[in-house]
Amino acid sequence: MAAPLISFGGLATGIDTGALIDALLGVKAKPINLLEQQKSSFSQLKAKYKTLEQKLDALHAAADDVKKSQDLLSYKATSSDSTIASASATGDAASGSFTVTVDSLAKAQSDSSNGFADFDTTNAGTGSISITIDGQTTAIDLSGSSTNTLEDVRNAINDADLGVTATIVNTGADTDPYQLVLTSDETGEENSFSVDLSGFTGGSLSSFGNLQAASNAQITVNGLTVERSTNNFDDVVDGVSFTALAEGTTTISVDADLGKIKEKVKKYVDAHSDLINFVNSEIEVPEGAEKGGLFNGESAVVSIKNKVLGAISSGGFPGSSLSTLGEIGIDLNADGTLTFNEADFDAAAKENLDDVVGLLTTKGDFVTGNNLALYAVPDTVAFGTYAIDITQAATKASGAASSAFSGVGLLTDETITITQGDESVEVELSAGDDIDTAVDKLNDALSAAGIDITASNDGGTLQFDAGDYGSASSFTVASNLSALSQSGVGAAGVTAAGLDVQGTINGEAATGEGQFLTADDGTSVEGVKLLYSGDQAGTGELTVGADGFFVKAEALLDDVLDPVSGLIKGRLDTLNTNIEDIDDKVDYLEDQLESHEEFLRLRFAALEQLIGQLQSQQAYVGTIGFGL
Repeated sequence: MAAPLISFGGLATGIDTGALIDALLGVKAKPINLLEQQKSSFSQLKAKYKTLEQKLDALHAAADDVKKSQDLLSYKATSSDSTIASASATGDAASGSFTVTVDSLAKAQSDSSNGFADFDTTNAGTGSISITIDGQTTAIDLSGSSTNTLEDVRNAINDADLGVTATIVNTGADTDPYQLVLTSDETGEENSFSVDLSGFTGGSLSSFGNLQAASNAQITVNGLTVERSTNNFDDVVDGVSFTALAEGTTTISVDADLGKIKEKVKKYVDAHSDLINFVNSEIEVPEGAEKGGLFNGESAVVSIKNKVLGAISSGGFPGSSLSTLGEIGIDLNADGTLTFNEADFDAAAKENLDDVVGLLTTKGDFVTGNNLALYAVPDTVAFGTYAIDITQAATKASGAASSAFSGVGLLTDETITITQGDESVEVELSAGDDIDTAVDKLNDALSAAGIDITASNDGGTLQFDAGDYGSASSFTVASNLSALSQSGVGAAGVTAAGLDVQGTINGEAATGEGQFLTADDGTSVEGVKLLYSGDQAGTGELTVGADGFFVKAEALLDDVLDPVSGLIKGRLDTLNTNIEDIDDKVDYLEDQLESHEEFLRLRFAALEQLIGQLQSQQAYVGTIGFGL
């Protein structure tokens, strides 16, 4: 038998085309795999930056919590006799001692009714009960039933929520033991009340008698007697609150609580060290390793670390004789972490707590002086103390008609025109209007026009008063009638001028607008804005606080963590962009790979078909050969 004329090198036995295609696709997919690895690296780096951001946030919070002296400072107040008075202190306090005598305690008023044999059967009466508190009378309507029990009366009073609580008390008396007791919810004379039963009739409730009068608490602090409606005195000494408990004398001592102050400082030290340890661990190259952590080579991380360390090493904090953190026991280690030596901190604080606080914080910006309030201090104003001199208080425009309003009412129609600035309103008064009717018409028209002026009846004469302070409150009032015997305004009218506050800040020019005084441009205190609410000239002082370490640290961290332009935001944006770009490239390459796979499968299918045809031809040729 002759050998076959055509041989296919084993193709006729079958080839694993699927494996062959997968192998070919594997080569083609290598760029995708490399991109996925790169994406994974970027994602891991992004996660590390997120962790870094969290640690920076923690450091920022630790600085923000104590950047002001009143936040860092903690004081403790102790009473030599806590049964007479207790005390507490805040960061606004100052060390000292106070002799506190509790002269009397605040009490709530308590009244009781006449007695009843029971509380749920006997008819107390019907009608209304009037209770007056602080000049305001409320009628409690019980006319819906002709037979209200003591229980019904109690419930109605409590449902009214007047500031008086009604309770039924069983006195244990042999006869008529049940009484209705009314007690004011708050202590103090201002919460006293009275009960009027004249509108409540037809039953057994006939009277209320006083059990305890409302009274204020009175204490004497270092010889100064003060009175309050409650037993709490939280506005006598700055930062110190007293609670009167019993009559007698005690000594309240206020001292700095160094333990709590150190806790706050240590919170920052720990957050700093936690941050630096994390950064170091992600930068360093471990012994025997070929490369460092994910932050190795990350310039943004190095910049952030240098900024944080730079804040620690900077000195010359204004407002304190101390210049470095090392002087108060906060030492910078070689690896950038911090060590807190509490003994050194205690020594510095005991020698001069104010200087320690000045090193770490700002005392804030504030004003002293009666009727002064601070509204704005620009960052350009230097740390220091500045004198405030108010030479003229602001006033509201005010004026009255030149003669009394007609006692028999207007004899004819009259038009009153009121003008303030660019706003003006005409008010039509009618013949027969009396002064009270005219006042109502004037106020309704002024309110509708949005003009802040109020008309009133001042003993039969029209009075006009502006609601705001300053020259902008000036106004005129004119009548279309010349006769003064009508409204009293006359053709000459009323002219009223308000004054703006005037004065200087640091001896330099300032401009008044109403009660606000603002330092002029070009002055050393440019932009400082004060409010003076006094009614005559006065003086005061502005203190612009120094920026201590925690303030500087917070500002630095604000810059790093800025949600728009911060280093963290910029690096995360770059990583997100890189990841998105990789996703786009992978999508493109996967589309190409899918097309290539389809191409290969079609080509191999065609090849298989061709081989099948050749195999058939080979078999046919073999058949012919056997026949020869």
